[in-house]
Amino acid sequence: MKKHKKILASLMALSCLTTAMPQLTAPVYAQEIVYDSFEINYDGWHGTDTSIELTAVDNGGYDSSRGMKVTGRTSTEDGAASSKGLYLFGGVDYDYSMQVLSEKDTTFKLTLKYIDEETDEVTVVTLDEKKVKGGKWAELTGDYKAPENTYEYELTLTNDNTDDFIFDDVKVTADKSAAIAAAAPYGKGLKDEFADYFRVGNILNGNTVNNSAIKGIMLKDHNAIECENETKPDATIVQNGSTDTNVKVSLSRCASILDFCAKNNIAFRGHTLVWHSQTPEWFFKQGFNNNNGYVNSYTMDQRMESYIKNMFNAYATQYPSVNLYAYDVCNEVIYDGTANNGGLRPTNGTNGQNGSSAWVRVYGNNSFVEKAFTYARKYAPKGCKLYYNDYNEFARDKKNCIKNTILVPLHNKGLLDGMGMQSHIDCSAYNSWGSTQEYLAAMDDYLSLGIDVQVTELDISRDGGKFSDQQQADKYKAIFQHCVDVNKSGKYKGKVTLVQVWGPNDNNSWVGKNNQGKPNYPLLYDGNNQPKTAYNYITSIIPDSQWGDGSKFNGGAEVKPIEPNQYGWYFNCGFEGSTDDFSGRGSAKVASSNTTAFVGNSSLYVSGRESAWNGATYTLSPRAFQPGNEYSFSAIVKYTEGDATDKFHFTMQYDDASGTTNYTKIATETVKKGEWTQLANTNFKIPSDASNMQIYVETDSSTTSFYVDEVIGAVAGTGIKGPEKTNTNPDPDPQQTSGDTYPQNIRVNYSAQYHQIQFTWSAVPNAQNYGIAVYLAGKWRIQTQSISGSTLSYVTPKNLTPGLSYKVAIAAKVNGTWDVNNAIKNAVIVTVI
Repeated sequence: MKKHKKILASLMALSCLTTAMPQLTAPVYAQEIVYDSFEINYDGWHGTDTSIELTAVDNGGYDSSRGMKVTGRTSTEDGAASSKGLYLFGGVDYDYSMQVLSEKDTTFKLTLKYIDEETDEVTVVTLDEKKVKGGKWAELTGDYKAPENTYEYELTLTNDNTDDFIFDDVKVTADKSAAIAAAAPYGKGLKDEFADYFRVGNILNGNTVNNSAIKGIMLKDHNAIECENETKPDATIVQNGSTDTNVKVSLSRCASILDFCAKNNIAFRGHTLVWHSQTPEWFFKQGFNNNNGYVNSYTMDQRMESYIKNMFNAYATQYPSVNLYAYDVCNEVIYDGTANNGGLRPTNGTNGQNGSSAWVRVYGNNSFVEKAFTYARKYAPKGCKLYYNDYNEFARDKKNCIKNTILVPLHNKGLLDGMGMQSHIDCSAYNSWGSTQEYLAAMDDYLSLGIDVQVTELDISRDGGKFSDQQQADKYKAIFQHCVDVNKSGKYKGKVTLVQVWGPNDNNSWVGKNNQGKPNYPLLYDGNNQPKTAYNYITSIIPDSQWGDGSKFNGGAEVKPIEPNQYGWYFNCGFEGSTDDFSGRGSAKVASSNTTAFVGNSSLYVSGRESAWNGATYTLSPRAFQPGNEYSFSAIVKYTEGDATDKFHFTMQYDDASGTTNYTKIATETVKKGEWTQLANTNFKIPSDASNMQIYVETDSSTTSFYVDEVIGAVAGTGIKGPEKTNTNPDPDPQQTSGDTYPQNIRVNYSAQYHQIQFTWSAVPNAQNYGIAVYLAGKWRIQTQSISGSTLSYVTPKNLTPGLSYKVAIAAKVNGTWDVNNAIKNAVIVTVI
């Protein structure tokens, strides 16, 4: 809810609360930035060379936990490494520590590598070098501040012999004052807008994974990530030690990206297993040697199966908590030049040059495709869908070849789940190559096969300025809108499961410039990580009130009904800095105003009215509000100019079965000038044949400007608190200086010394007691009701456990009555980071 205070603090989570404790200060404390415990995943660590293996050892770590064992070293320069560029910044003093163990006496060395953003100069500093006694755990520690405008921050651990060793509990901390804990913006983005429709993805690579600004874009907008190059065959197949029946693989180049997905609950998309490009030629040669001849198809079958098996096993072993939800099994098999005749790629080149394919060279045809999908289906984890992926997929001949030779036969055999549309296109709209018209028609053509469709590599080029910013915005919006429309209606419901942009910003795009070297500006963010017109157009597709929680996306199901929250509300428009999808009716204009408010700091100001029906209107979602059912509606209104009283109406507009527009009153009240008044109906029945439903606030006859606040739609029978009736008592209590019945201005402080949280709040007049409640396991649970009315703070017990987010409500008891509703509406969300 927009009126809830969202407090972001580095503090310990609430698990239980007791009575008040001594007053706290705001000390400087150590904030944990990185903690690699290896209890579940490999946490971004890998060997410094593909010949070095890292293995998680149960009960082999520090304090008998799980630790990371390093084997296969042939040089003292070999060891374990991990880049922490997504988490660390230049110009910040960090403390580094880790636990190490060797069976023999040895000297361990922990180093930090960083790179200058402007000069690309690489610097390696030693954080700690320590002689360690064999058989005993020791701690390596060091503190260092890398210069500003640097990146990478790769940690490397080695020692002075080549024996195996174990390490554990890698920590990076930085000093931070608890006094800076303050309200933080709620980071909603594209993943939340389309949470009920499809995932919104993007890519990371070896450079962008070290960019903290890009990290912010990923966390805000995306709930799916794919590697640009780091999971392709040339990045994952290990030449040394591979055999025909056991192809060695490595996830070292994608380790930091998988670690980022694991730590932030972001789904991961694999790309790709079988491709003519970026697959080493030696993979197809006898003895894995470029100087030898090509193997036969039987041997290649063995290699392909082993590679696919070992890749899926590596994900399962090293990053079991990562949701590997989709994989491109085969990529770009069909050749444009032969698409009208089977689509075979040429074989007159090596290493994929000029579109040549060693796969075709070995097999003589495209029969390897079905084998690849057969192996992938055999070894992929449950829930991982398998896709064919290609470019120019909208072109008629290529599209038909893809359908007839790959999609239809493999889907009929249960081997393929969907089509990946790469979607590298320009801004053209009609009757041209890759136009909006042609592209969306191709999407529908693939959907007609009964398979899923994923938009996998979307970038829309302006072709060096040939197309305008507006044309780009129109095309981006058209594609996202079509995917929404597909998923919520028609025979393809829920079949578009991903829309993925191919790059975080214009400075990180493979099509950043055209052939003449002019910028294409193909993505949603500019080079300074600022959203462009296209981004803003996309965010207008779904009303704010219908955005969901993209971090909890559970995959391409049909669009589900909107569920009420814990208060029974389907929506709550509070107008804090936004019009919350309200618009003016007729000549009326609407804007968020901080002149007056019933709750919070702002309300909706409605002005420019030329007729009584010119008011403020809001469209109801049919996913929440069903014709023929009853609901509770409330709106709070106020006006400050005009007659002493005015009559206001809360009205519904809808179309009936014949298409005729109808109007019915939800509630009507006479409002006194200068006073907030509630328009409410707890059991309003929507007509059974209603469609295109809107609710709006209007007056009976005047054209005065007015304010609206706290517009709520809820489950039938839900009582929604409004302003108190005018006090007619001629002798009001002189101590009653305010109408507040719940604590406000709630603040949070944290003590690192005692690991406690302190809550403080402003006084409620005539409060007898204050109470604390925490929202746990789906219920509000009272922790204490005995805080004295003269006490305006509460402190938790010592040594609370970090972990999750909690809602904390603080209520007041006035004249024997607890104001629970307002306390819950203004609950504080406390998050551990």
